[in-house]
Amino acid sequence: MPRSSPTSLASLLQKTMWLFLPCCVVILGGFFYLFQHSQEKSAYSHYLEELKHSAFSNVSLLETSMENNKKNIRLLTELASTQQFVDYLNDPEKPNLPNETSKIKTDLIETFKALLDYNNDIQQVRLILQNGSEYIRVERHEGDLFVTPQNLLQSK
Repeated sequence: MPRSSPTSLASLLQKTMWLFLPCCVVILGGFFYLFQHSQEKSAYSHYLEELKHSAFSNVSLLETSMENNKKNIRLLTELASTQQFVDYLNDPEKPNLPNETSKIKTDLIETFKALLDYNNDIQQVRLILQNGSEYIRVERHEGDLFVTPQNLLQSK
């Protein structure tokens, strides 16, 4: 068997290195790509689970809030002050609405204030008549409750 000369061995080694290095780069690049892809997939899965949890949590909060609002509305409709107002509106012998100083209006205002005191999530309570005009508005501003004066009430 003929012996290779040192020059041809060095040449062969050099050619092999030129083939081996690009292969190593491709293999390392492939591993890096797979690692990055795995990290992205893991992060995507993690954020997807967080999003699902957040969505379910928000739905639950919304359902609770809506149920509380239904209870508040039901409570308002059952209170004596509200019933008196409805009876007053339905009485054909009393064509005019109670004026600013009427007991019915004062009771409704106090009822609305109590509701706002009870539930900090509610910012405003209004009583809007069938013709679209506000009759009472009580609102929260910077933690304090305000009754809107008659001349500032709006027609909706």
